[in-house]
This record gives sequence, structure tokens and C-alpha cells, in this order.
Amino acid sequence: MIGTAIGPVGTGQYLSLDAFRSWGRAGARFALVRHPDEHLESANATPTMPSITLSGTRIMGSLDIESALTLARELNRYHDARRDRSNVGFLFRGVWRL
Repeated sequence: MIGTAIGPVGTGQYLSLDAFRSWGRAGARFALVRHPDEHLESANATPTMPSITLSGTRIMGSLDIESALTLARELNRYHDARRDRSNVGFLFRGVWRL
């Protein structure tokens, strides 16, 4: 099934910058995702999530080590302007190529 991860009426804007070198990759990404609800009268409480991610991959022979740190702020959670929440995510993984 082909579809979008942000829903049928959601919108998303993304800006990414990556630098590739012989040792691996370093990058940053800014995202802004909005989840409007066409059934609500007020547009003042549209759930919106701006986030920034810093990431990198280190190549060491047949082993790749990847890490990423994401900082996000969920505005108007559940269509309620008083329920803003912050979130921090961390990813660390290794890939061994045979």
C-alpha cells in the first residue's frame, strides 16, 4: 500500500543536509509536520511537530556504526493548545556487512 506517514490531510516539510566522506556521513535534518483535523472548527489548535535531528555514520571496514539524536516539540497535542510536549530520541545501531 502506498501512502503517507503523516495522514490523509497532514502536511510535512523537510530540510536535510548531509556530508559524505571516506570515514562515513554526518548530517542534520529539520522537519515540520502538521496534522490538521477537518472536523474541528478552530484552526488555532492544529497539532504541529517541529523537530531537528543530528546524525552520523562511521564506516570501519565491514562495520558501520550509526547514531542520531532527535529533539522534537509537539505543539497543540490532541488539538489542545495547553498540551505542548517535548520529546528526545536517540538511535544507536551497528551494521555488519558480510
